[in-house]
Amino acid sequence: CVCMCVRGVLDHTSFIDSAPGKMAAATGNILMQTIAVAVLTSMLVVSASAQSPPCGTAKVGADGEGHLVLRDCFNVTTLGNLLGTIRQQEIENRQQGEVIQHMNSTIQQQQTIIQQLKAVACHVNIPSQPIPTQGAYSWTYFSLDGNSYLALANEYNGSSNDINSAIYRWTGSAFAVFQSIPTHGATDWEWFSQDGNDYLVLANSGGANSDVDSALYQWNGCHF
Repeated sequence: CVCMCVRGVLDHTSFIDSAPGKMAAATGNILMQTIAVAVLTSMLVVSASAQSPPCGTAKVGADGEGHLVLRDCFNVTTLGNLLGTIRQQEIENRQQGEVIQHMNSTIQQQQTIIQQLKAVACHVNIPSQPIPTQGAYSWTYFSLDGNSYLALANEYNGSSNDINSAIYRWTGSAFAVFQSIPTHGATDWEWFSQDGNDYLVLANSGGANSDVDSALYQWNGCHF
């Protein structure tokens, strides 16, 4: 009987272990399916003239070690259908592998481009807003009543230390002068809150004349 011969061969070969798959579970079966095609084709050639009557239904499964085995007896017609299915699955698996490889290559290329752009950006300074200063010594940022501020300490304009420093407030698109304050060689501003009130403390250096007062400014709800 053709079915008994085929079953005997398959039971002893159990095909072979599949190679470790890295793309998908289906791709890992390509090697076993190729061997199955060779074995089943040779059996068909030998037994095609026997014209054996149907003797069962073909069932494909896996044993405990992952081998592909044919569980039941089957005839020549069933073998032909099974061969067609295996060949089609092999083609689909190969196509899926090619698509995955192409996607991985594209992703790697995009990542390389992004890294190159980041490397270029790290060496480029893009000023978003020029701000005029006079011997600027320091900047101090603070937030008050939902608004953002920058306090600028101007120390020297080239001829005098008695110049104005400025407080800038964010308008939504840029920092604009909010308040101008007379200073004497200003070197620093510090903002703090105390007992529910907000303050700005100014450090004046005085330049050549170091005997000058610094100042403490309190927020009145509109300005310092």
